[in-house]
Amino acid sequence: MLYIKAALIVAVICCFNDISSARVASKVKLDVLEQDLIEVIVRYARDKGEQAVNEKKQQKKNFFETGVDKHNKGNSVRQLHQMKMSTPETREKEEYAVRSLAAVEELQRLTGLTLEEIQGSEKVVTEWRKNIPCASKLQPSECKSMSQRYRTINGTCNNLQHPDWGSAGISQRRYLPAKYQNGIGSPRNESRNLLLPSARLVSNTVFADASTPKLDGKLSLMVMAWGQFLDHDITLTPTASGEEGTQIDCCASTGSGRYGIHVQESPRDDCFPIDIPSNDNHFKTQCMSFVRSLPAADSCDPARREQANAITAFVDGSNVYGSSTAEVASLRAFTKGLLLSSPGNLPPNGSDDSCIISEPGDFCMRTGDVRANVVPHLGANHVLFFREHNRIAQELSTLNPTWDDQQTFEETRKIVSALLQQITYYEWLPSILAPEFLTSYNLTRSEGDPYNSSVDPSIKNSFAVAAMRHGHSQVSGFQAFLLHDYMTYKVKSIQDTFLKPTMVVGNAGNDVPQLARWICSNESMKRDRILEPGVRDLLFLDSNGHSFDLGALNIQRGRDHGIPSYTKWREWIGAPKATSFKQLTDHSKREKRLLEKVYDHVDDIDLFAGGISENDVKGGHLGRVFSHILARQFSELKAGDRFFYERPTKEGFSKRQLDEIRKVKLSKVMCENFGLDLIPENVFKMLSNGKTLKTCDSLPGMDLSKWIPKSNRDEDGGKSN
Repeated sequence: MLYIKAALIVAVICCFNDISSARVASKVKLDVLEQDLIEVIVRYARDKGEQAVNEKKQQKKNFFETGVDKHNKGNSVRQLHQMKMSTPETREKEEYAVRSLAAVEELQRLTGLTLEEIQGSEKVVTEWRKNIPCASKLQPSECKSMSQRYRTINGTCNNLQHPDWGSAGISQRRYLPAKYQNGIGSPRNESRNLLLPSARLVSNTVFADASTPKLDGKLSLMVMAWGQFLDHDITLTPTASGEEGTQIDCCASTGSGRYGIHVQESPRDDCFPIDIPSNDNHFKTQCMSFVRSLPAADSCDPARREQANAITAFVDGSNVYGSSTAEVASLRAFTKGLLLSSPGNLPPNGSDDSCIISEPGDFCMRTGDVRANVVPHLGANHVLFFREHNRIAQELSTLNPTWDDQQTFEETRKIVSALLQQITYYEWLPSILAPEFLTSYNLTRSEGDPYNSSVDPSIKNSFAVAAMRHGHSQVSGFQAFLLHDYMTYKVKSIQDTFLKPTMVVGNAGNDVPQLARWICSNESMKRDRILEPGVRDLLFLDSNGHSFDLGALNIQRGRDHGIPSYTKWREWIGAPKATSFKQLTDHSKREKRLLEKVYDHVDDIDLFAGGISENDVKGGHLGRVFSHILARQFSELKAGDRFFYERPTKEGFSKRQLDEIRKVKLSKVMCENFGLDLIPENVFKMLSNGKTLKTCDSLPGMDLSKWIPKSNRDEDGGKSN
């Protein structure tokens, strides 16, 4: 009898392999199959998963040995690759994800059932858990030994019942289910059996404009600069890499493969290259290389492809300190709570893989985030908070000589994280979000305890790949020094400064104040659909003549991640369903025409294209869809952070200390560390209505004597709360 069953099972599998599963397997319902058959089918899927892991390893080895994947040291393409490389933690989980995704695709093929039907079968899920290994998870019991005063460096145990929420290396979450082409993990690339338009074509149509770029008039460049600095504190989506960390080139060979003309002949799961229109006036090739984000799989059950966030989600200064014990250890001086420094009161010298050395004496700064050297305005903010940490640590060490290095470091890190949160929530967000969103999403100052242990603060996919990228339209096409007279400029194009740290580390760091003065005193580009030409088309003069289009990359990344179309997000915020381009009520007539020109149907519109081209909501600087996504994510990052600085608990600060922190604006932090004399009080807004620059001495700062423990404070020092 056993042999008969076995033969029947083999025959069934062969049948599934040879005949269209859609026709045959639609007759099979797993909940009525015998347990023996379910066991064999799941084990067969498991073996396919193992095969996929082995094939991927061999494929990486082959591409490396044949020279398709290279290290390519010394060019900007390589540097960009380095910044998106996965961490050891995410690479370890990649194998689990590859195995699981291949197994669930095979299970779907064998049975003809949808993923939801598979997930709904208790028998299949039980058998799956027996056969398909998954990454181990931190358990609540393991958090008992953690400090209740200081957050962990990797974000674990912030939530005591869900220790991985918001931590480094976990998958990004979703507000709407993924919309993959095959329902499991292949990029969203078709609509009603038609290919979606090339991401480059969308960019050329929607994001380019021959008219003079518009300035905002109300917002300063710091809105954009802080947005990028902040983004690098909360999101880093790693992409795939080749053997030994080599750079994958998805346009390495020509042929008529699965992706069209001039792409490699053998399909490669890590690649999703972008076709270039034949009449493109910028690209010299017909292919833009695009490497997919690494797959992540936190679930131990059959699930769709997800993407990882390599860093902590919290606004916690991970861009200053890193998101792992190894990173933070490499940045610390281990004396008086200080961070390591280099001459000029700059961050320490880092790997040459993270920037391009273009001038004698330049070096790549090493900070908590690998992207610190991308553009000068970003590097300036890294220098700012590196210096702020050491300034505070030095003073705390003097005020509390009995504190050891660890206590001084942790207390300083806690204060710096609080400043980052305060600036983000009560200066930056009010500069871009309309008051209605600040109020409805509880983004105003907290009167009580804002923490809610049921809120998952982990980064949402739509926020990372679309809404938070609104700042790309605010990036200026140049970088500049503004001298002490607030009139004299020294200007460089952004392409001449890309990945080159000269404006930050040159002249022993003495020019950073001039860079900072320009950032907070000059107008931001208007937040709209238009990306400045020098920003949108980045021409990299490497040996392969590579070029990249920032707008096209945003579109392709959304498709890579299976982000549903823009119209689904309109419905998500409660807007009426749009069945035609005319019904896009948050777009002007011109924007509607451009979208209709490039997209075949209104439901094809990518989230980034639809969101970035919306009209501003009244009183804000974002459209309605992006406002909702941004506000909800930051609401969750606040409510879901057990260490949010306004908490009236040991995780927060005493009332006396909180009062001191609340005095500080970003302008004062810049004054303290850049030696400026005059500055706008609100560096996110342009001066208007007769307002003038403030003297730095007139701006309130923190009195750090409030951090002297009660037992050590003299009578004049008062008492701790």
